[in-house]
Amino acid sequence: MASEDEARNILKDSLLDKHFAEQARKQGLDTLPLVQRALALRREEVLIDWHVQSEVGQDLVRRARRKLEETSRESVVKSTEFQLQQAFVSRDEPNARALIKSISRDLKDNAPRRSFAEVLSPYLEVSDKSDPIAGGRITNADFDMGWHELADIELRFRPFLEGSSAGDIFGPLRLESGWIFLTVVDKRQTNEISTDQTRNFREAIVAELTDPLAQGVGIDSAPKSTLIRVPPSSRAATELATASLAPLVQEMGGLFQDLASPLLDGERPITWQQRRERHRRLAGQIWDMLGDERPDALLARLSVIEDRLLSRLQARALAAARVGKTQVTDAALNRIYQQNIERFYVPAQIQLRQIFLSSDAYSDTEVKTIHGQVLLDPRNFDAIALDVNPRESNIGSDGQGKLIELRDLDPALFKVMLTLEVGEISEPITSRRGSHIVLLDRFIPASVQSREDVRGKLIDLHKGELVLTKERQLKASLMRKVVVY
Repeated sequence: MASEDEARNILKDSLLDKHFAEQARKQGLDTLPLVQRALALRREEVLIDWHVQSEVGQDLVRRARRKLEETSRESVVKSTEFQLQQAFVSRDEPNARALIKSISRDLKDNAPRRSFAEVLSPYLEVSDKSDPIAGGRITNADFDMGWHELADIELRFRPFLEGSSAGDIFGPLRLESGWIFLTVVDKRQTNEISTDQTRNFREAIVAELTDPLAQGVGIDSAPKSTLIRVPPSSRAATELATASLAPLVQEMGGLFQDLASPLLDGERPITWQQRRERHRRLAGQIWDMLGDERPDALLARLSVIEDRLLSRLQARALAAARVGKTQVTDAALNRIYQQNIERFYVPAQIQLRQIFLSSDAYSDTEVKTIHGQVLLDPRNFDAIALDVNPRESNIGSDGQGKLIELRDLDPALFKVMLTLEVGEISEPITSRRGSHIVLLDRFIPASVQSREDVRGKLIDLHKGELVLTKERQLKASLMRKVVVY
């Protein structure tokens, strides 16, 4: 049962979302192609979830769950969920180190056994008449994080939570931009699937609903409504629309990058577009099925999800405008470089050409014969490689081997590459697929990009940090001004 203060904060959040969303609409933020796609996607998810919860029989849900487990081996059996609370102290806060020491002492000396929120509340209170407390103030706190499966929690926090009990407190735990205190309010066993699995489970449900064999669920084959739809775009149109947003995406970062990633991911545009179209069609059919008397609760849910997205985008836009053309100091760049050093790690790479002889097509004797021919005249290496299996030759248009990360090689090849000299032709290497005769052109050791080489990325990361900080400050300032009776 939520306390009165928690209920007030929920109402404040809702009013703040409506406020920002209204501003976003006035400025035309909701008309941007990228935002329209994101809004449409969220509406579709709400409609599909609504339909599954209210209309779809449990037999279809069970069938989708079985297929999900069979195809992806994802477990949907019982797992542990944690109800958490957290408080974050930014490194930029005045007297940040003194503050975390003070909080740690108060949590340790909590003799009356007050709750986590009660202990930390004094560090959140703000009064216009009083100076900041000696130790500083908490940057942000979330006393209503809800329930989370262990798999959904950041990897670095999992070891603390795995053996925890209700009431355990951890911190201060070091983050890139500050410190966090974390407490376990409660834990439970659940049959619910995790957040990571939710998208896959929804996709399995959609597959069942759109399967011609799925009868009796009220889904027709031809969509009629256009209310929630954004017309599917070709790859060229998508690239054009995204390119026009490039400056905005770069300036605002964060959330805009998240929205753009499915469109910009060159590895999966076809799969993503196909899935997107299937969801779009199904959601349109569900909307048509509801007719003119659509449930008020559903309309309210659609409105909330739209306001929430537009609110986040508007807050991000306002914060980005306030950051503007902030100058970045060398000290700040060096700090961000050290904090994100793993981003700039370049793994070892090699350039190689190979003659690949499939075990299905070539006997051991034939492999030895071809290897002998190559050793007699190494100049024929490329011709033989292109003749026996051009697709596996790894020869580029310049006649050199294509770059490959060492860690991506077959284990059998990986071991040999660590001992082979540049320009040397290997003995036949046996893998699970066949035999490889390899010529090493170049070996590039692992390295870390220099700070100057990634200066542009560091500036973007720094401005992204500033935008997030300004966004938090903006919301916190407005939250204090909102009065709920």
